[in-house]
Amino acid sequence: MKCPYCHGDNTFVFLERKMPTILSAYSGDFPVKVAELQVSACQDCLVGFASKKLSSEELTEIYDNYSYISPLNNIGATKYDGMIGTIINHFSVDDEIIEVGCSEGYLLKKLTDMGFSNLTGIEPGPQADSAKALGLNVIKGYFDASHAKHKVDGYYLMHVFEHFEDPFSIFSLMSRTLNETGKIVIEVPDFGGFHVQHLFYYNVYFMQRLSRDNGLKIIDCCIENDSLRVVFAKHENTLYREFDMEFDKAGYISDLARVKLHCESYRNRVNDFLRGKETVFWWGAGSASVILLNGIDRDILDNTRIIVVDGDLKKSNLTIPGVNLHVNYYGDIKDTHINNLVVASSFYKEIFETMHGCGMTYDNVEIFSDA
Repeated sequence: MKCPYCHGDNTFVFLERKMPTILSAYSGDFPVKVAELQVSACQDCLVGFASKKLSSEELTEIYDNYSYISPLNNIGATKYDGMIGTIINHFSVDDEIIEVGCSEGYLLKKLTDMGFSNLTGIEPGPQADSAKALGLNVIKGYFDASHAKHKVDGYYLMHVFEHFEDPFSIFSLMSRTLNETGKIVIEVPDFGGFHVQHLFYYNVYFMQRLSRDNGLKIIDCCIENDSLRVVFAKHENTLYREFDMEFDKAGYISDLARVKLHCESYRNRVNDFLRGKETVFWWGAGSASVILLNGIDRDILDNTRIIVVDGDLKKSNLTIPGVNLHVNYYGDIKDTHINNLVVASSFYKEIFETMHGCGMTYDNVEIFSDA
């Protein structure tokens, strides 16, 4: 299979597994397809890509049924701190900045509250209406040339770039419409987040290749909490030095084999924890939970009572696709002692704080912060 970026033939498949096309609790009113995820990598430019990509219609179904964990409710808000700090460090409050894929407008609101006065968000989904209701300047639609009619001071994208069917054209458009001192900030999973709706997988080596091919340079780079955040500027911008990077390309390619082992180890850990237990409480109804629950051995599902709990009242009485487990609201089990607990969420710190606050205790716990 040819690489979708450099068009070379030097690619290989390094991960295959199955997961539902809806990666969160849903109404249960219709059957959900269990899709085959296949991820390949190019050994030349090192971009990763979904080599068995879902159709546009299937991807639309995922987004139409996605239950978004809103940081506006202070759930998982801390994961945005790094992006906020980077924007503050690289932009002035009066710079004209566009957020591509602003969702409900959490970052726009936080930055506005900090004094940024010339922000625009672009969001195609129904979350755009929620952002507009907050009084934010948001355009409902997909980012294209109609939104880039003049040069701007910058763009930022947080966990959006991996979803685009044609991210390279979008990056080129942003590059062409930066003013001479403008910058682009992109945060993506650091070659992770292997979900069926993620179409590309990135590392800093590929980001450097992408930047140079578009007349840009990387001026800042950070890897934290399994995410890669990169700041790009015009190559001729002498105000900033290019980020000094050493990258073991051959070692990186060989390390990709560990990705499969990591995913398999998570599946084995779940099965080992559940096996032989009569009842287990399972906290989490988001994508990590859906993936892990669908990897449980059939005999364990048949013989273990798994009680799924979530802190989002909107998920109460919904269904986990693939395994058809009912979701309970945590408020219904306050002051409960739990003998066996699985926490399957990247927001596990907040979950334990919630449990402590409502009098819940536990003896035996296993944490899975990703899938």
